[in-house]
Amino acid sequence: IAVPERFDIPVTDRIHASSFTVITASRKSQGKPFGADAGWVAHQPGTLVILMGLSRLPEIVEELIRAGKDPRTPTAVISSADISHSEMVRGELSEVTGKAAALQAPAVIVIGDVVREATVDPGQPAPAVFTVWTTFTGDLTRRVQHLLPPSIRLVPVLQAATTRVESLEPEDLEADWLVFTSRRGVQCFLDDLRQQKLDIRRIPRLAVVGQATAEALEEAGLYPDLIPDTADTPDLVRCLKQEAKPGSHLVLFRAREADSVMEQELSEQYAVIRRDLYEIQYEAQDTRRLPKPDLMAFASRSAVRAWTQDIPCPVLCISDITASQVRQDHPTASVLLADAISAAGLAATIRELSPVADAASGVSPDGKN
Repeated sequence: IAVPERFDIPVTDRIHASSFTVITASRKSQGKPFGADAGWVAHQPGTLVILMGLSRLPEIVEELIRAGKDPRTPTAVISSADISHSEMVRGELSEVTGKAAALQAPAVIVIGDVVREATVDPGQPAPAVFTVWTTFTGDLTRRVQHLLPPSIRLVPVLQAATTRVESLEPEDLEADWLVFTSRRGVQCFLDDLRQQKLDIRRIPRLAVVGQATAEALEEAGLYPDLIPDTADTPDLVRCLKQEAKPGSHLVLFRAREADSVMEQELSEQYAVIRRDLYEIQYEAQDTRRLPKPDLMAFASRSAVRAWTQDIPCPVLCISDITASQVRQDHPTASVLLADAISAAGLAATIRELSPVADAASGVSPDGKN
């Protein structure tokens, strides 16, 4: 009720609707958004308010129209419960999917004649938006978006799903060094510590690829002994060779899709065990429904390999390693590098490249409001 009211959309109105129905489009079990109830939902009188349905908006529209809902029914999609970032698009039910393609969850979908009361003037030009197609994990997307103003829109074009593969073995804690190359690896490691009830006092020296990975450990009260100046695996290998004694026992916690260069180089001096704690699988989105990008961003080599379509704009890469994969797979692409190998580095570079980022956004370059 409150979110539509922000745009002067009442859920009931003496002219348009005397009742409203609230329904969720996200069910615990997979399947159709409304299960077997699409016909009932489509024929409810008054206003229909749908929660948690943004990611399934094409299915919702298709089901409702098939069940008898007038495709010309006024519809609004209002993104974000955060007042400072709230955004609305509206149109007829049959056309709203395309208009809402770039909105970010969470969102409230309002279907009914009350949408005609919205105060946004459709005749006014839309505010300038700098659109960035991203291939990040959900966690990285959230951390980057937090540092950007509303005028810069991140649109995920690869959905990354993480699956656990191997687990921490108790004997791994007998190693001389534990080595982490991602925040996700740290999270899997900490989950295994808790589930196996392993004593945190047994943990050996810790090495991480960069500050973001270090922060994930520090949240659990663990402080790395080694953080390289440059947040990439070649620098991590170089630093390990300086710090670890020859013959030391190292356990590397990696993603299954990561290459074997790191352990090959370390195996020349150390006893190395690799644990593939997780695997990232990517699913490409239908870009025909999405707004055209001003920039495309990659934060890993695996995401570059997973992207099989053309790159229609300049490319921002988090590191030289990622950039080299882009140049190999897309030799004609214009490649740019982030200011630093981190969420903050990506966000800062995106802000620099965007002509619509400004101080009035309320977000400073360091992410503080």
